[in-house]
Amino acid sequence: MKQLLFFALFLVTTLACKQTASDATTTDQIPADNLAAIEAQVMAIHDEVMPKMQDITKMLATLRSYKDGAGETPEGKLVYPHGLDDVMGELKLAEQGMWDWMKAYSDTKAK
Repeated sequence: MKQLLFFALFLVTTLACKQTASDATTTDQIPADNLAAIEAQVMAIHDEVMPKMQDITKMLATLRSYKDGAGETPEGKLVYPHGLDDVMGELKLAEQGMWDWMKAYSDTKAK
């Protein structure tokens, strides 16, 4: 679980540190052979991280089942582990971050 939280925080931090348009290097400034090498590195990272999407989906399903099966106090309040909503939120952010990255990458690559 700690690894997943670390991964989620890593993705959130990465998304928060996006370059602005003025900071970004244009492809006109990168030689074609370097561009191919950079793309290969990006795809290697993508291929390493993409299987984690399935892990995130499974973990969210497991956490949802914990939440759905939560017991009630005599007052009718649902009781589930402390921080469950926070962890689910971070997992959803990590998943959305990956989808956003893939969309941005595909839009940028087309240019």
